[in-house]
Amino acid sequence: MSRKTSGKQRPQPPEPPTAETDELRAKLEPVLAEKLKRPQDAHEVAELVATAVGYSGPLPPSSEMAGYEDAVPGSGERIIAMAEREQAFRHAMVTREMSITERKSNANSRVMLNGQAVGTTVVVLLVFGGLGLAALEYELPGYTGFVTGVLLYASNWIVGRRPPSKPEPEKSTERGKRGGARP
Repeated sequence: MSRKTSGKQRPQPPEPPTAETDELRAKLEPVLAEKLKRPQDAHEVAELVATAVGYSGPLPPSSEMAGYEDAVPGSGERIIAMAEREQAFRHAMVTREMSITERKSNANSRVMLNGQAVGTTVVVLLVFGGLGLAALEYELPGYTGFVTGVLLYASNWIVGRRPPSKPEPEKSTERGKRGGARP
């Protein structure tokens, strides 16, 4: 049977000080003594600040992991399994994103090559077709086709040598909670 507890939680006793918390407390006490109206409170405030230590990453420090394991047997293994599943998921997502990007890049390359092949074919047909028509005494359509082909080739050569323009930065469309842009 479990005991019922009241709505109020009892404060947890602070963890025993470590070298890191002692070092932090030693740095904080002189600064807090200057800032506080009652310098004798500096030790208490430094104790509170020094014991509020956090961590980053998927797993808690080993001391906390042991605490979880003591509170709920098997929870340490479950936490590690959860971190492993999260890492596997992230790796799968990155791999999937990379393959999608690669496929898009390959598709764009094929489209560009197809466009270049069609453009080259059109220019060659215009130039040689125009020369053929001019040779058959259809001078106006012949020379028009020839000149058009030469101009298309020249314009492609000129435009292709121009340095690429820099993309403009995207403007954010998000707004603050109150409807205005934040500074």
